[in-house]
Amino acid sequence: MKEWQIRQDIFHKFFQQQDLGDSLDKETIIEEFDTQMIVQRALEYPLKQTKDLYYPGKSYAVAITFAKLLEKYFNEDFYEALDDKMLLYGNDPHFKTYSEDKEIYDQIIKNFPFQLLDQGSEIACENYKKTYQYFLKEFLLHEDTKFLFSA
Repeated sequence: MKEWQIRQDIFHKFFQQQDLGDSLDKETIIEEFDTQMIVQRALEYPLKQTKDLYYPGKSYAVAITFAKLLEKYFNEDFYEALDDKMLLYGNDPHFKTYSEDKEIYDQIIKNFPFQLLDQGSEIACENYKKTYQYFLKEFLLHEDTKFLFSA
């Protein structure tokens, strides 16, 4: 296992009985499976705050974000991470790997606002900021979770 996978596994085992703040039970979920709507929603997710969550568009945006952050923090190859079935730890039923849907991923990646991954980005919406914070917690980089792993 790679370091990021070990960290992710530790996080989920340690917090398995706790509300991690990612429960969708209180959210309004809208599923849209038209290719153009998936691309549009994935590109809007980081910038446009909505009360509704649009799947699978959000899944693509989160997977791209996690893969890029794994590249940033763990020197992981972006496309290799995006092709890992456990990138989102099996928690997202809409997640597809890069190999499973290159056409949609390529359309999103070409226009994705990667500049938002600078932690101080003021233009990111609140939902996207939560996604970023969740990544930091899940991979034991956040103040609240880094005590679980010492390299």
